[in-house]
Amino acid sequence: MKTVVYILSNNYSGSHYLSLMLGSHSRAMHLGEVKQLRKAGERACYLCRDKDDCAVLGGIGPDNWTDVYRIVFSRIDPKIEVLVDASKNTFWAERFLSDDRYRKKYVHLIRDPRALVRRWKLTFESRRQRLNQRLRLARTRPRLAVPALFGGTTGVYLYKWLLRNQQLSRFIANHKLDSIVVTYEDLALDAGREVSRLCRWMGLEYEPAQIDYWNFEHHGSQKEDYAEVRERKIDLRWKGFLSAKEAARIRNKRLVNKYLVVIGVQFTGDGLTIHS
Repeated sequence: MKTVVYILSNNYSGSHYLSLMLGSHSRAMHLGEVKQLRKAGERACYLCRDKDDCAVLGGIGPDNWTDVYRIVFSRIDPKIEVLVDASKNTFWAERFLSDDRYRKKYVHLIRDPRALVRRWKLTFESRRQRLNQRLRLARTRPRLAVPALFGGTTGVYLYKWLLRNQQLSRFIANHKLDSIVVTYEDLALDAGREVSRLCRWMGLEYEPAQIDYWNFEHHGSQKEDYAEVRERKIDLRWKGFLSAKEAARIRNKRLVNKYLVVIGVQFTGDGLTIHS
């Protein structure tokens, strides 16, 4: 049976990075953020640029996106058995839960909250953007309204990270999904080990060449940052951005550590790991 692998994660957690390596296997294909295909006119293929010219994704849009995997499988080499969907969101994966034409597997990709706090501090620059983040948190969890509206931005973004990952865990648990946890930091520090582990879980034999994803052509979405990458280096820019006090506050947050224990993840000096 053909397989669809869904990568579930926060934004800025390396979903495309992981998808490109998994999709470089000779029996798999990276599709990037498939959810974008439901939008009219969305450029969804980095390789072909114009989606309509793409032999894999051309013609898929608002009218037929619910049949996206069947269409893609019908257009590609029959030896391809696995499609990797890096859409990240549970709302998207949930729409296909009842589709029994494919075996479905789910990767919970998680990244150090210290890195995401840094990223969101840079992303939400304006006062209005920061206020919107506060209001969104307060609406999502009314019991957090006081820290959301009057606390520091570090706390707001830490709760943002925690609530999203808890949502992913609940989605997986509630539906009893075939899932695996991988951290961005483990992936960046030893891609071969982690991709090999994931391939075994996917039912594929690891191919060492697949971690050099830039040697392969990939349809689907792709981040510009990954297009020409040749050097493997973990992103630890949060160390120079956050104060020692901020970083320690995040690492020592009781709710965060309690959650990490539940999913079998722990902090290190450089990030998160599933390896003791």
